[in-house]
Parts: sequence; C-alpha cells; structure tokens
Amino acid sequence: MSAPRVTPHTFAYACVEQNSIDELEEALADYPVGEADSGDCASWGLTPAQWRGDIEIALAHLRANP
Repeated sequence: MSAPRVTPHTFAYACVEQNSIDELEEALADYPVGEADSGDCASWGLTPAQWRGDIEIALAHLRANP
C-alpha cells in the first residue's frame, strides 16, 4: 500500500517538511478528537478535523518514506 500523496503548499506538506514522526504523534496525542492546535488552524484555515486528517496523512507519508 502506498502512502497518501502530500501536495506542496498544504498543511500536510508542512508537517512532513518540518516535523518528525514523534512530533506529529505527540501533536495528535495532545488534542482529543474534535480539538486541534488553534494557531495551526487559524494560520492554515483548517477545521479541527482537517488539522487531524492532514497530520495523519503526513504520518502515513513519513512512515512509508523513512
């Protein structure tokens, strides 16, 4: 199974470029489902669900491309 495509100039892409797997896992652990980092959401125009989804995409990409 291939990793999800990470499109440049998206939050998921920024996550891949600027964070480790551990950092992204920690970000998800810090916020219950339905909540998110308000700064990231404001900067990127994301809902909490989009924020979580993009981090999950970034994690899948990083795990498939170590």
